[in-house]
Amino acid sequence: MNAAPAPPSGKSDARKDGFQDGISLDALGNVWTSALGGVHCHAPDGTHLGTIPIPERVSNVCFGGRKRNRLLITAQTSLYAIDVNPQGAVPGGARTGVPDGPVGSDGA
Repeated sequence: MNAAPAPPSGKSDARKDGFQDGISLDALGNVWTSALGGVHCHAPDGTHLGTIPIPERVSNVCFGGRKRNRLLITAQTSLYAIDVNPQGAVPGGARTGVPDGPVGSDGA
């Protein structure tokens, strides 16, 4: 049988949400991903927390800005930016020695 089992209630379903492509993580472990209808946010357990509607097909998402809380969204013909509450995750966490400010703010 080729049919995929139905996901638990509240979970992402590629059959209706589309296939996620661009992915970014926030400091809380939530997954932000491009999908049909905009940017979807999912908790670490897969629960869909919400969607930021975008009027065109989204191709990728990443965190930026001085506080790493600006979500940058690339779409078919546009670049969108929206400030969100959580900060983007720092690759490797505290082990990287990356300052909290923008890259190079410590004189490096």
